[in-house]
Amino acid sequence: MSEATVANVSEKFLQHVASRCNRHEVGAGYLEQLRCSLMDFARCVGADRQMSRVGELDLEDYKTHTLDRPHSSKTGRPIRPATAQGRLGGVRTMIRWAWRMHIIENLPRNLQDIAKVPNGGQPEVCVFTMDELSLIWEFALGRIRNRTRTRTRCWIALTLNCGMGQQDISDLKVGEIDWTGGYIIRERSKTGVKTKHKLWQMTLDLLREHAPANAAPGDSVFKTEEGLPLVRRIIQNGKFYHSDAVKNAFDRALRKAGLLGHRGFYCLRKTGASLIESIDPMATEMYLSHVENGMKKHYADRDWGRLERALVEMERRVRPLFEQADRLPQATG
Repeated sequence: MSEATVANVSEKFLQHVASRCNRHEVGAGYLEQLRCSLMDFARCVGADRQMSRVGELDLEDYKTHTLDRPHSSKTGRPIRPATAQGRLGGVRTMIRWAWRMHIIENLPRNLQDIAKVPNGGQPEVCVFTMDELSLIWEFALGRIRNRTRTRTRCWIALTLNCGMGQQDISDLKVGEIDWTGGYIIRERSKTGVKTKHKLWQMTLDLLREHAPANAAPGDSVFKTEEGLPLVRRIIQNGKFYHSDAVKNAFDRALRKAGLLGHRGFYCLRKTGASLIESIDPMATEMYLSHVENGMKKHYADRDWGRLERALVEMERRVRPLFEQADRLPQATG
């Protein structure tokens, strides 16, 4: 029986995952989340405790600790089910790895169920109202060197039009845009699912304005002023660094518009999905680019025409809001 402690095993497992991260098999964000989960687990069961002596009751105590602890010291609200599931799942993965490496001889009997977390009921979908979208559009302008900047508007249009998140916008390549037909055809960054979104005229115009000149198909459409990706998650000198230019720009627009609260850029994606759902519920999954369940994904292509028709109707509804905002005095801040 190995005398390796919980701290020893956690460190070795993180080294294993870090090597996978260096090979781009997993992301730096996942590695950082795993590190936080294992540190919390070690504090709960004892970092110097032998890993082979961690049993069913210890896992049950840690699950209770995870579900009962506040998610935020400011709000005092319990941890979100998805966050709790991620933390418990990380510990489960580490214990299974330790068993495969012969560090422990037996798996706890409740290991399989440890990451099963009550979903807490139907989650509230946070969206922006039509009036709020118009207000955000009005304030989503910036000034730099006496020049009006509309990149934030371009990102807003891309998210509403194509259901993109920040990472999708950061990863968008010039060659993924059909400039003649007016489509974005790519695999979504998070799921790898094929997407085909018909671009609204204002989205296409904004993309043409901001796409780099003489760019190769593999070049990114957007970069920071320093020439870096808009969204970066990296491990450097053992520390996790996360930057998100899309989120930061959108948050500035929210502050200028006086829309404070817990809604962020991703709520635009939820707003777009809710609009599509009201137009044609059969098009929502295509808009969101979720993974198709069952065998259909191997045999049938998606009905992109249906999504296109829903997007045309969605443009008809939102375009007047943005045109109204453009007729107001420009609030560049």
